[in-house]
Amino acid sequence: MSTQAFSSLSRKVTSPIGMGMMTTRIPTTEEIERIYRLLDEPAVDFDCGKLCFEEGRGPLCCTTDEAVPSVYRWEWRYLRTRTDMWTRWRPRNDWERRQFMDAKLECDTYVKCKGAASCERRYRSFVCRVFPLEPYIENDWSMSGVIFNTDFLETCPLAKTPRKLRPEFVSAVTQAWQWLIEIEPEMHEVYRDWSQVLRRRTGQLNQPIRGFDLEGNWAVLRQKRPGPSRKGRPRPPR
Repeated sequence: MSTQAFSSLSRKVTSPIGMGMMTTRIPTTEEIERIYRLLDEPAVDFDCGKLCFEEGRGPLCCTTDEAVPSVYRWEWRYLRTRTDMWTRWRPRNDWERRQFMDAKLECDTYVKCKGAASCERRYRSFVCRVFPLEPYIENDWSMSGVIFNTDFLETCPLAKTPRKLRPEFVSAVTQAWQWLIEIEPEMHEVYRDWSQVLRRRTGQLNQPIRGFDLEGNWAVLRQKRPGPSRKGRPRPPR
């Protein structure tokens, strides 16, 4: 799943939609709520959690068994004053501490929720709302589309049937990720680095990278060809 500093982060990056050079900023309450409303679009026309039950588990994106959810610091400040659905996640052993805390980003707060049965959909996090899609960033820092979260390609049923995703959901998620990487340069860099890793891996295997382009079409975002030799930064756990 996805992750996220503000005052301490001042590196400059090029905006994916032409806004020039920028630094992290804290969105207003109105802005957060606008993005949440945009992301109220359901991913599919049915309860996709039932697909997970068919495979012998509960909703994949509603547990900490597969990954530890995270919220942005400004998002945590918003959520914790409005709901008790979320609490801070703490590592239970040394392995979890090494696996997750050592890779934690400045702009992240690890959290856990009460589970699908107690979900307050109004207060789902950004990461919950955009799952299972994440941005695909080119070497020039532009965002050329969204792809399935590569940590869940083998476990999320929707990754096997991409055309079942509603066009309205894909459009909303694309807009939301464009907004997010504008205000969180750290995440912009993380996803650019990870996209470089994907290009290198798929290049070595002579495979294309598929996803939804900015118009919402399921397409090849990168053709079969050798990937760049530059090594991206290891991906933090989702």
